[in-house]
Amino acid sequence: MVSQFLIYENAGNRKKTNLRTRIAVVRLVIEGKMSKKAAKACNVHHQSVSECVKWFSEGGLDLLLERKTAPGCEYFLSDSQ
Repeated sequence: MVSQFLIYENAGNRKKTNLRTRIAVVRLVIEGKMSKKAAKACNVHHQSVSECVKWFSEGGLDLLLERKTAPGCEYFLSDSQ
């Protein structure tokens, strides 16, 4: 499965901890863990696991790793900073 390969390949390359956590959660679910056990292993709420799996199912790795902010809020620093 190509998507599973991308998950493994990108897991160690991410600088942001929350992005690594998203990848780890999806990887655990792909490997057959129940969402509550994956949540406990990654120290996140089980609803977060469901959201990550949904994002990955809908848009693949790109949607899973998309940074989101609240509506109307902007980032404090740009990517170049």
